[in-house]
Amino acid sequence: MDVGARLLQLVGYLFCIAAVFVGIAAGILTLISSRLSARGRIAGRSPLSTCAQVSAAAAGPGPYRLSGHTGNPAQGDFPAPLSGMLCVWYRLRVHRRYRTTVMRPDNEGDWREFEVLAEEPVWEWDCGPFPLQDATGAALVAPALLEHSTALSPRLGGQRGASANLAAGFGRAMAAEPTASTAYQWVKDLAKDRYPARTTVNELYQEGAEESRYRSGAIGTLRAHALLPDSLLRHFADPATKTLGYRVTEETIPPGLPLNVFALATVVDGRTILTNPFADVPALSVEQLPSVLASGARRSARWIVLLAIAALLLLAAALILLVPTVRSGR
Repeated sequence: MDVGARLLQLVGYLFCIAAVFVGIAAGILTLISSRLSARGRIAGRSPLSTCAQVSAAAAGPGPYRLSGHTGNPAQGDFPAPLSGMLCVWYRLRVHRRYRTTVMRPDNEGDWREFEVLAEEPVWEWDCGPFPLQDATGAALVAPALLEHSTALSPRLGGQRGASANLAAGFGRAMAAEPTASTAYQWVKDLAKDRYPARTTVNELYQEGAEESRYRSGAIGTLRAHALLPDSLLRHFADPATKTLGYRVTEETIPPGLPLNVFALATVVDGRTILTNPFADVPALSVEQLPSVLASGARRSARWIVLLAIAALLLLAAALILLVPTVRSGR
C-alpha cells in the first residue's frame, strides 16, 4: 500500500472516530430532550392556580402552578441595605478571602506546597420569603426556590417602562424591564444570578485581618445596621486564619418582574409558603413552565436531527475512503 492510500485510510479512520463522538452527542441530547418533555408534561398536567388558592389555610401541599409578578402592593417595596435599590427581597453574603497551602506539582513535576488565594462563605442573611402577586392576591415564595430557577437573563429590548432605577441597580444597561414577550438567552457570566434575583453589589475589601479596618464601606454598613456580628470579624482577625479581606454581595428582587412558579407548599407559622420543587421540574421561570420546557425539548430535537445527519455523512465519507484501501490491501 502506497503513501497516498495509507493517508486516505488514516483520514477514513478519523472520520469514523468523529462519527462515533457525534453519535454519542446525539444520544446525550436525546436523553436531555426526553427529560425536558417529561418535565413539561408534569408541569402541564397541573392546572393554573391563583395566589388566593395557595394562601388558603386548607390549600394542601400541591404542587401549584402560579403566574404573576413579584411584589405585593399591600406590603410595599423597601430599599436594599447596600445598594438602596427598591426591592421586595434581598440577600446579603460575606465571603472571607485568605491564604492557604495546597500540594501540586511544580514545573519539574515534583510535588510541593504552594500558597494560594482562597475564598469561603462565612455569613449570609436574607429577609425571608418574597411575594408573588396576581389578580386574586399574593402568595409567598421561599428563597430556596431560586436555586431551582431556569436562570434566564433578558436581552435588551421588549416592552419599555420606567426602568431607570432597575438599570442603575443592576449595574448594567437594561433598556427595558423583562416581559413574557422578551427574547431570552443563557448568560454564562450571570450563572450565579437565579431569576428573578440579581446581584446589585459585589465589592471586594482587602484591608487585612484587623477588625478595626472595616468600619466603612459595605461591611461598615452591615455592622452599623447590626446585621453583621462583630464577633465574626474578631474571630477571623487571628493571624492564624491568614485572612486577607472580605467580599460582600447583595442580591435583590425588584418589584413588577413577571414570574411563574411551580412548587409544593408548606405551612410555616400559620403562613402558606411555596417551599419545594416538584418532580425535578424547575420551580421558577419567566414564562409558563410547560411552554419553556417544550421549547427546550424542540430545540434539542432539532440538534439531534442535525447531529444524526452529520454522523451519517461522516460515516459515509469514512466508508468511501476505507473500502477501496481495504480492497487494495488484500
